[in-house]
Amino acid sequence: MEKYYLDKARLRHRMKKNRSSIDARKDMMNALISVSWNLDVDRCQRLQRLIYAVDDCNDPRFFAVMDAAIDKYVELKDRPQPERARHLRLAVDNSS
Repeated sequence: MEKYYLDKARLRHRMKKNRSSIDARKDMMNALISVSWNLDVDRCQRLQRLIYAVDDCNDPRFFAVMDAAIDKYVELKDRPQPERARHLRLAVDNSS
C-alpha cells in the first residue's frame, strides 16, 4: 500500500515538472480530434507518416522545411482555442 502512494506522489511530481509538455500533448490531441472526422484515408496515412518522421528525425533542417512549406502553401484557418481542460477530448457543438 505504501508503494502505491509513493508511486502516485512520484507521478504527480513528474507531471508538475512536465506540465508544459503535457499541455502541448493535450493541444495536439484536441487538434487531431477536431479535424480527424474530415480527413480521408490518404491524409490520415500522411499524418501518421509525419508524426513518425517528427519522432525519428534529428535534422533541424527537416523542421525548417516543414515550417516553410506550411507558411508558403497553407492558409491556416482561425480555430477557437479551447480553455485548458483536464481531459484530452474536445467537445464541439455543431448545432449552430
